[in-house]
Amino acid sequence: MPRKRKQREIYLTANRSEILVHIPMSIVVEGIEPRTNSGQVDLEVLTKHERAVFERIRRGLSNKEIANEIGKTERTVKFHASSIYAKIDGVKSRNDIQVKFGKVSDGGKG
Repeated sequence: MPRKRKQREIYLTANRSEILVHIPMSIVVEGIEPRTNSGQVDLEVLTKHERAVFERIRRGLSNKEIANEIGKTERTVKFHASSIYAKIDGVKSRNDIQVKFGKVSDGGKG
């Protein structure tokens, strides 16, 4: 279960007047996936290596194939995949990535 944060103060400015608003942070919890203004998941939370693995998972490549493409070991690829699953809410497997973000054609491989 996500941890709740403590109450914080937020200052709002309207018509050159500043007001202090107390917002119970019990409604804001950690673990919410970062989203852009368009509602899309912000993949900037991933490192460049995690993004490389992420895109290859979307293409349907195995860990061995990904490792060969990016010049890393299978163990490293598995580590990056685990990090991806931890960082993106609702993604716990390769299949979840392909369902949530769409499977990408690898340009005729196979």
